[in-house]
Amino acid sequence: MPHDFNSIIIQTLTAFLPDISNANKIYIAYSGGVDSHVLLHALTTLRNQHPFNLHAIHIHHGLLPQADEWAQHGEKICAENKIAYTSISVTVQLEKGCSLEEAARTARYQALANLLNEDDLLFVAHHQDDQAETCLLHCLRGSGPRGLAAMPMKASFSKGFLIRPFLAISRQVILNYAHQHQLCWIEDESNHDTRFSRNFLRYRVIPLLKERWPAVGHSLMQVASHAAEAEVLLQTLAEIDFKQTYQSTTNTLSIDQLNQLSFIRQKNLLRYWFYKKKMRMPSTQQLEQIIRSVIHAKQDATPHLHWKNNEIRRYQNQLYLNTTLTPMNPTVIIPWLDYRTPLVLPNSLGTLTTEIKIGEGINPEKIQSMTIRFRQGGETCKLPYRTTTHSLKKLFQAWKMPPWQRTYFPLIYIEEELAAIPNYTVCRDFLLTDKKKTGITICYHRPNQNK
Repeated sequence: MPHDFNSIIIQTLTAFLPDISNANKIYIAYSGGVDSHVLLHALTTLRNQHPFNLHAIHIHHGLLPQADEWAQHGEKICAENKIAYTSISVTVQLEKGCSLEEAARTARYQALANLLNEDDLLFVAHHQDDQAETCLLHCLRGSGPRGLAAMPMKASFSKGFLIRPFLAISRQVILNYAHQHQLCWIEDESNHDTRFSRNFLRYRVIPLLKERWPAVGHSLMQVASHAAEAEVLLQTLAEIDFKQTYQSTTNTLSIDQLNQLSFIRQKNLLRYWFYKKKMRMPSTQQLEQIIRSVIHAKQDATPHLHWKNNEIRRYQNQLYLNTTLTPMNPTVIIPWLDYRTPLVLPNSLGTLTTEIKIGEGINPEKIQSMTIRFRQGGETCKLPYRTTTHSLKKLFQAWKMPPWQRTYFPLIYIEEELAAIPNYTVCRDFLLTDKKKTGITICYHRPNQNK
């Protein structure tokens, strides 16, 4: 029997050798607990048979008095096994409506994400019992298939990949392996605190379920697997609907096309859009309110809804999904000392860059002191090859720029005159007219507002 535990663990990891051989760097998230310690030990064993570099990462949350000791324990274990080791300290920010457990997890994964580069692998030690707990937690929260699918064995993560090789292995097998090899791990007392939802399930609920249904862990794994398959089908359908409704020029969804879909497909498509844009998912109630109040509003209406740090708006029969922008002082003046260098705008408004083009853009000979300003009202621009002067307000309307974007749109000034409106036009007095010479074209790259 002891041999079986060792074989189960090692054979499971052996299946990931192709991933390891194609990886740039290989990391393991190492807390020092029994799960990550077994993963570290098994990867070290595999490394001795199939050489590869392994780097252990310990996240120091600083939440408990023993945190320093745990970091030192990790350093000692890795030194003994000749494994590179890094301890990263994080600050856990507890936001309203967020549990300490969730806040610590967010800080931990952000630190790990910042570490990974292209083709890097990050191994984590989640196992079958963790998967069962995650699935059950999402079930109790009323989650859909994506939540019930819980954790995938391999997933894109930051610039690399996250691998959970133990998802089909029970906690008991991991413990047996640890005892067999006489491993020395740390015990985090907070893991037994049943005030935390996951611990409550682990020590109160699941043991009770096992008395009646001994295979509950495996059964919940199957639920997660079925949900993952259902989610793939929903994603496939959403991709079909997205191609029909998405407007690439405005990065919006067409209201007319949306209204051709059933209510259920509308909800599915919106969830896909939020997920694609990496924005916080609204509740089911909020999602249905978006459909009723925004998508199904009168054709000439311009409704909008806010939740968390996001907003959804309707304009010109298009649906916009944005991150709510921080209010800013419209009188601010931003110098652009060297237009050859990209300019990052404040308040996460995006970036300005320049391109050198023959026969178009701003005449370089006209460029003296260049600044970025924002609309205050009353601005005018003489369009190229026209004799009349147009108000900026009328131009924005003609270009169908949504009203809420106009206040935050960067305007190019040379000296005290409006010289260009990036992505749209150059004012006549600053236009390069010699088609044989090179001019400066200014491009405005918006933040992830409507992508």
